[in-house]
Amino acid sequence: MRTFDTMVGILIALLVNYGISRKKYLKYLFNSFNLTHDDCISLVYTMLEKKDFSSYSKYKNEFYNLENYYTQLIDEVTYSNGDIDLKQIHLYFYICEQILHHTHGLYLLEKNPSKENTTCYNSIFNYHINSISFLLSCASNKNFNFDNIFKK
Repeated sequence: MRTFDTMVGILIALLVNYGISRKKYLKYLFNSFNLTHDDCISLVYTMLEKKDFSSYSKYKNEFYNLENYYTQLIDEVTYSNGDIDLKQIHLYFYICEQILHHTHGLYLLEKNPSKENTTCYNSIFNYHINSISFLLSCASNKNFNFDNIFKK
């Protein structure tokens, strides 16, 4: 009887976990991903406006939060039953990842101001600024929502 009771409890728990709360949890992860993505983008805009990249570590922390939501979202998708298109989420995560690398380059340049007047410094600085500007223009075209990506 204990084995039978345990099996019934496991079945009920599986039904609740996979049937009822799965879509709400996916929606929570998606909304958290969106909010964190928007925070990352606004932080980069602020750094560009001020031309001050000392808050790179703050962006790095926000990116790690974004990466956490991204990996959880990808893991959860494998258990969902719907037709799911994650191309846009992959793209916007990739954009933030590339911005992270470019802001890190600018942060390192900022920490070493002794070579500021050299042509090499200006070329590298402009490369990173132009790359970030391009990536931000790609990120600003974001227009996806939960219902379009998670069609059930």
